[in-house]
Amino acid sequence: TEYLFYVGQRDLACHLIKGEKGMAIIDSGMPQSASLIIENIKILGLDPKQIKYILLTHSHVDHLGGADRIREISGAQIVVGERDVNMAEHPETDWGYKGFKIDRALKHLDVIDLGDIKITCHHTPGHTVGTISYSFNLPFEGKMLTGGLFGGHGLDSIDSERSAKIFSATLD
Repeated sequence: TEYLFYVGQRDLACHLIKGEKGMAIIDSGMPQSASLIIENIKILGLDPKQIKYILLTHSHVDHLGGADRIREISGAQIVVGERDVNMAEHPETDWGYKGFKIDRALKHLDVIDLGDIKITCHHTPGHTVGTISYSFNLPFEGKMLTGGLFGGHGLDSIDSERSAKIFSATLD
């Protein structure tokens, strides 16, 4: 489709959604992933300065690590689930980033508007307390298709009593 592109690495996903009012990327890989993501966007013939939003599924370094650098290049807003803001801004460990300012905290059912494409945010805690999944409709061959991206581990990844307690603690 001309609206959805994969711009990540083999083992660290990053998707780009292109609308009439700009583009959004979902996740940004590790800190060293930013230059590769930007290059992949350019290879597609797209302008990274058209990125309006960097949508993060959750605040782990392999999903938000490149976000601050991509924001510097594009001027995009970095957004994450409201319950993950503190973790993004003040990480407990140093995995190659020191934390950075989040521009917008997402709530369940918030909508990111790219004009002809709207991205709906779904609070899906479990992997982190603020994990967000995204759904969107994209035109394809005269039809509207619904797509989505799941933001993190769910019940199928709970393999111990400790995991179950962590997951239960994220539920309202």
